Amino acid sequence: MQGTGHTEKIWLPGPKSQGKQKFAEWLCRSGVQADREFMNIIHMEEIPLEDRKDCLVLVFAEIASDSAPAAWQSLEELSEVLLRAADIRPRRMVLVSDTMVYGKLFGEQRLVKEDEIGYLSHTADGETAAQCMRTAENLCFRLTREKGLNAGIVRADWQAVFAGTKQCRLQETLLNILKNGAPGEVFNLSEKSSKERLLQEEQCAQARSPLSPITVIPDTGKAEKYAAS
Repeated sequence: MQGTGHTEKIWLPGPKSQGKQKFAEWLCRSGVQADREFMNIIHMEEIPLEDRKDCLVLVFAEIASDSAPAAWQSLEELSEVLLRAADIRPRRMVLVSDTMVYGKLFGEQRLVKEDEIGYLSHTADGETAAQCMRTAENLCFRLTREKGLNAGIVRADWQAVFAGTKQCRLQETLLNILKNGAPGEVFNLSEKSSKERLLQEEQCAQARSPLSPITVIPDTGKAEKYAAS
């Protein structure tokens, strides 16, 4: 996408949020993005008609965690964005989710793959945000299967991503997934290297009780293939 003389627009729809703003700043920070322009909007309908057919869309699934009503309100706003995306039918969309969706997992300590989903309480206020995030992902999957939306999901380890230093590598991984991923694919994204995650896995295995949930350390093997592409 570099050196083509053409600026590729990547649309960032959805409610204003701290997480979305940080991610937008993070994506735009590097000079290698000279041929990309990130368009921060609220509603999908703000995308001009002439840009909709071939547009790339990143949707950031930030769910309020301060209260259950706030979480459900966040989900309602996010669902509206996803439904409108199905109507507009962009060339490709990625929903940037969160590793909180894994919930509580048991068994041996391990790197958590994308198809492993653990337990979340339907009644605990502290887990409402994670439940809403799962619901948003499920809606995205349904729109992919039933409406033909070309959408994928990236579960970001937000704390590690924003605290890390490998920003250029991570932004390129995300953008490669956005451009080249297949419909319905799910990826884990973390700033930590494979060596760092394996070391953390070993340390957690030594420290935990067999009856306690494992520490969720995402397996980023699928995403790393896109980092090298």
